[in-house]
Amino acid sequence: MVVVLGFVSLAGMQTDLLPNMNLPYLLVVTTYPGASPEQVESDVTQPLENSLSTLNGVKNVTSQSNENYSLVILEYQDDTDMDSAMVKASTAVNQLSDSLPDMASTPTLMEMSPDMMATQYIAVDYDGMDIYELSDYVEDSVIPQLERVDGVASVSTTGLVKKSVEITLDQDKIDEVNDKLLVKVSDRLAEAKKQLDENEAKIKDGLAELDSAQSQLDSGKAELDTQKQSLTEQLRDAINQLNAEIPKLEAQIAGLKGELETAQSKLGQLKADPGSLPEVTLPIDDALFSSCKEILAKYDPHYDPGTLPANLEEAKSDLTKMTAMQASIERAQQALEAEASAMTGGLSIREACAALDAAAGKAAACIDHLSVHGNHLVVVAVVPRHAGGFVDILHHDDAPQQVRDDILVPGVGLHQRRRQPCRAGQPPPKHAGLHGIQR
Repeated sequence: MVVVLGFVSLAGMQTDLLPNMNLPYLLVVTTYPGASPEQVESDVTQPLENSLSTLNGVKNVTSQSNENYSLVILEYQDDTDMDSAMVKASTAVNQLSDSLPDMASTPTLMEMSPDMMATQYIAVDYDGMDIYELSDYVEDSVIPQLERVDGVASVSTTGLVKKSVEITLDQDKIDEVNDKLLVKVSDRLAEAKKQLDENEAKIKDGLAELDSAQSQLDSGKAELDTQKQSLTEQLRDAINQLNAEIPKLEAQIAGLKGELETAQSKLGQLKADPGSLPEVTLPIDDALFSSCKEILAKYDPHYDPGTLPANLEEAKSDLTKMTAMQASIERAQQALEAEASAMTGGLSIREACAALDAAAGKAAACIDHLSVHGNHLVVVAVVPRHAGGFVDILHHDDAPQQVRDDILVPGVGLHQRRRQPCRAGQPPPKHAGLHGIQR
């Protein structure tokens, strides 16, 4: 029985160099151009390991971080469905792709199988060609022909040679050029730094001036706001006062209009009847008021200073004392008229003045016909008091000064004398009256 089964199995067994096997491995390849191995490990490999090591069925995780690329190898359990494992690994990589660097490519997943290993190796030689010509021939002719064969997945080559040019720079000359450039660049940099320092100082000064101007502007603005508020308040107060004064002014204007109409009415009456003009009262001051009281004390027989006002201000304010003073004036006036009547023989003062004026006129006419005789003729002419109160003393132009000074006029003081020279053969001037003549 065993022999039979072994024969049947041997007859059905196929001979294959690379049989179809399911290898539990996945490869994750990620390129990162220009990155060093350390940078590839920290930015790409470690995030991929952390994310893929948690997948279900992963047994071991192996990684390689090289320059410009990262390789992560996942080893699964032997009974793992690799198709399902491929889908889960792809989902994890897609979720992680946003956190990888921008320059890194999208990770590529590959399932490891025997088909990935080369199954045939071919050596190429060609008579008459050197290594460079043979390398060009393989790359241009042989490889394209092999890639067109059915069942060939890929063709790779080893040992091809390409021409290259190596340039070796003279380090001494490079250093010399670098020194020259360094000097020029240093001078330019020093000059640029100096200009930058100067410009920086100017900028700082400008900023300081700007801050000062801003401060002054803020201060001026605050002051203007304060003045504006103060002026607004003053204007509001003035408007309120004006509004309060307007009714008073209107009342005063109405009163002035009434007074103006009354004055115009009175003016019309005065034009129609000039005799109705009121009595004009001269202004009085304290000196005149005091002189008036002296006259009252002399001529008022019942003068009592206690009942009279002491000064003009009291006379204006005290009506009782002002009435008493008017009564005193009337009594003094009566006493003066009585005294004048006794002196003029019963004539009134006005009548006595008129008679005196007439007599003075006659005496002046007599003086006009007198001739001057002798050496010391002196004519004394009297001007009535109501006409000025002066006494004219007319003397000969060669009269001695003693004669002039010895002339006496009864009732006339020296301050009332007014001397005038009179030449021989000339009549004296006309005067209102004659008082006396002395030779």
